[in-house]
Amino acid sequence: MAKQEFPLAEPPLTVGRNEGNDVRIDHPTVWGRHARVEATAEGSVLTDLGSRNGTFVNGKKIARAIFRPNDWISPGSHGLIFKDSVAGRRGDTESVQPRPV
Repeated sequence: MAKQEFPLAEPPLTVGRNEGNDVRIDHPTVWGRHARVEATAEGSVLTDLGSRNGTFVNGKKIARAIFRPNDWISPGSHGLIFKDSVAGRRGDTESVQPRPV
């Protein structure tokens, strides 16, 4: 699988397999609306939206977690690296080859 880049709009953002998500990932382990990214006073927050395959930050399964630039985020078994120097500002997301979680 080739690396893909997704320009991101202002949070909140949705990640999932269905059309209409801000980051669309066509992968069988990614659910239709898999996760949400929000900018909060705490920082950038990733929330699993009840997916069956789970959402992971740096290999740890989460329901909700604060993440930092360059953390490895995995909806299902698909890997993403969110790159953003300041929470809530425009950033880039790279979709990289899936790795086991």
